[in-house]
Amino acid sequence: MTRAIKAYRDAPGPHRATHRVEEVIAALRDKLASAGRLALGEMRVVQSRQIDLTDYRQQAIQQVQGKTPLGALVGFCTLHDFPNRETLFQQARKLVAQSLVGRLFGGVTLADDGRAIARRAGADSGEGAEAAQVRAFAIKNCVNVAGMTAYGMIMPALEAMQLECYLTLLDFAHLCANAGVVPRDRVDVVAKGLHAGYCGDYVQAIHILIPQFENMVRVALRDAGAHTTTHDVNGLDMEVGLSNLVERPQMIKVFGDNLTFTVRAIMCEQEGPNLRNAVAHGIADDSLCSGVYGVYAWWLILRLVVESFVADLPQEDEHGPAAPAQGE
Repeated sequence: MTRAIKAYRDAPGPHRATHRVEEVIAALRDKLASAGRLALGEMRVVQSRQIDLTDYRQQAIQQVQGKTPLGALVGFCTLHDFPNRETLFQQARKLVAQSLVGRLFGGVTLADDGRAIARRAGADSGEGAEAAQVRAFAIKNCVNVAGMTAYGMIMPALEAMQLECYLTLLDFAHLCANAGVVPRDRVDVVAKGLHAGYCGDYVQAIHILIPQFENMVRVALRDAGAHTTTHDVNGLDMEVGLSNLVERPQMIKVFGDNLTFTVRAIMCEQEGPNLRNAVAHGIADDSLCSGVYGVYAWWLILRLVVESFVADLPQEDEHGPAAPAQGE
């Protein structure tokens, strides 16, 4: 049906009315949507071996307990490194090389309503097809690591920290006001998003923070010399979205390779939760925002703010003033 729709769209203009091209395309799209919903109904859950996260949970809780509020925040934001891009791609290349089915056949990613939102050809279809397969698997691996980190470490540590640290909106406002990564005119907005997530309201947190994070990235890249707008034929300058910002070479320079790929996988890719576009188009519901990917996105943004705050502390760390040198 997809090929039929493409063929009808290629029909020359003079013949479209005679052959009722638009009506046929509409009918084919209805059939395609129905087939997608039926495909979802035919899918079955495949059980794999269980992954025990108990040790990670205990380690995460210990990292935030018995500390000052800032010390707990720093410990919370360093629970786990961002997924390593090179490792993810190495694992993906190995998986594609070993998968006979993946080399012969392509794949498709379906949305919750059955729509096909991403499609890739078999790896043997060409060099570009193999690279697309590897990239898709690397994104899925990154998303899986983020989900397990959120479930096994971030959420338990947050519950433990909430029992010992009462952080108010003013605390987060102070944090944002002294973090260079937060634009000065967005301090109050970002603080509200971070505080909402700390209180467990991830719907509010994600809908506030994802657009503000995009602006934070835009400002940081602009300061690094990147062009963050497009200039069209009419002479108009339009801001580009996060999906295009992460492609700028300054993105890796400013945020690093691992964080750049994690942002792309979590926020910008159809193969992942695609949080940025889900929020922008009103598709992000409570299950997405309050699920592991919403929690991880909130933690990711909080981590950037906390790291920026700590980096700007003069001669201090999270444990207090630095010890004086001998003789001072």
